[in-house]
Amino acid sequence: MSFQSTSFLSLLFNEGVYIIPEMISVIDIEKPLSKAEKQNALEPVKTAPSTEPIPSIGNNKKRILIITHHLKSSLGGSEKDFLIKILGALKLSLEDVAIINSDNLNFEDLIKTFTPSFMLAFTNANNIGFLNDNKYYFSTVKSIQLLRADELSSIENDKSKKTLLWNALKDVLVGI
Repeated sequence: MSFQSTSFLSLLFNEGVYIIPEMISVIDIEKPLSKAEKQNALEPVKTAPSTEPIPSIGNNKKRILIITHHLKSSLGGSEKDFLIKILGALKLSLEDVAIINSDNLNFEDLIKTFTPSFMLAFTNANNIGFLNDNKYYFSTVKSIQLLRADELSSIENDKSKKTLLWNALKDVLVGI
C-alpha cells in the first residue's frame, strides 16, 4: 500500500499549501526494512573521544572549573590579577580551581577531565551549548552548577557587573 494522499496537509497548515509534483516522494509503509537497514537504524552514532589533553591553569582541588576565552598558555596581566582577586574574595586560590579556554568545548570531555562540581564561564560566546543564556544566574546540568558571566575585562571596569557577579557567587562558592 502506498501513501499518496495529500489531503491531510490542510489539517496541518492554515495557509495555502502548494505541492510540486516532482518533489513528492511516495512512502511505502508496508515494505519491510532489510537486515542491513535495520542494523544501521539501530546503530548508535559513534564519536571519537578527545585524545588531546585540555590545557588548564590551576590544580582543581575543589573541582571548580573556570572558563575564559583568553587562555593561551597563561591568562594575561590585569585579567589574571582580577581573577585572582575574585578567587581571594571567595577564599579560593589557583590550587582550588582549573582555568581553561572557551574554544571548542565538549561538555562530556570537561566532565571526564575535570569532574567539576561548579563551572564559571567568563565569556560572551554563545557557542557553548551547555551554558544558560542568562548571565549571573546559576543553572544545573548533570548535578553541576553552571554560572555564565561577562568577560573578565568587561567585569573588571564595571561596578554593576562586579556586583552582579559577587551576588551570584557569594552564597554558593564562599568558603567551599
